[in-house]
Amino acid sequence: MRIYWSSCHFVNQTGFLIKQYSVNCPTYAHTHDFAELVYVIRGQGSHTIGDAEYSMVPGSFFVVRPGQTHGLIFDERAEYYNIFLTESFLRDFRLDLEDIPTAWDLLCRDWPAPVVYLDAESAETVEWLCTRMNSESGSRKHRSQELIYTLFQAMLLEVQRAKDESLDAARLHQPHIALPKVLDYINAHFTEPIQLKALSEKYNYNPAYFGRLFRKRFGVTFDEYLRRKRIEYARELLENTDYSVETIMHTVGYTNKNNFYRFFTEECGCTPGEYRSVQSSNDDTLALSDTAGDAP
Repeated sequence: MRIYWSSCHFVNQTGFLIKQYSVNCPTYAHTHDFAELVYVIRGQGSHTIGDAEYSMVPGSFFVVRPGQTHGLIFDERAEYYNIFLTESFLRDFRLDLEDIPTAWDLLCRDWPAPVVYLDAESAETVEWLCTRMNSESGSRKHRSQELIYTLFQAMLLEVQRAKDESLDAARLHQPHIALPKVLDYINAHFTEPIQLKALSEKYNYNPAYFGRLFRKRFGVTFDEYLRRKRIEYARELLENTDYSVETIMHTVGYTNKNNFYRFFTEECGCTPGEYRSVQSSNDDTLALSDTAGDAP
């Protein structure tokens, strides 16, 4: 399989490159150490990214992350734009959106699926922006590079908005359909290493959107819910077993002793050892009371 390297493509050292293609032949599976955006203007076909295959139609916008394998096959002559972006460019390109500070965070951290299918209005806007960027990339006019980056930011915001709207529409027609499944999964696996990002991607949510949706639905953040489940289980083990505190800490899913003690104390008002002592004293008192009640 062919591998393409940034050092061979980005001769201008900017880390940004846009090209327009008109082809009727496939682009066979390959990979590269830079990100690639594919925006289809005309033509239909299929785009394989990793082990998944996606339909390519006019208005489809694909994100291929560095290191991913992908290939394109068109059923007829097609026109599309490619935008190649180095990792350093994406990490330095500021967006300063809520929870999305850079283009890297948007495209390579928070993107739940590699494709967005734009509606007619968004597709027209993105095509115009790509055409302007492509035109300016060959221009020697003053401040062409600054204009290209402004157009690029506008394109990202347009696609992000279309993605958010499609997610919101899906949630509107199927309100919180996956959240009960998410909760069941957490309740079954809370003692394992669970992270919001991995869990949100498992159920095809944007991580930032998933965090807001979870809190709105359940009244607590994902981290708070996970912590409460673990501490509740730790209390049960302290009451009903002779396991050491350290063993219980690992059993409920913590590896950091300081974090476990801090979370336990915040939830219960005392340390695990103190909690066990109080429960043991209460049990002894109850046993003495029962014995006294049985006396003739």
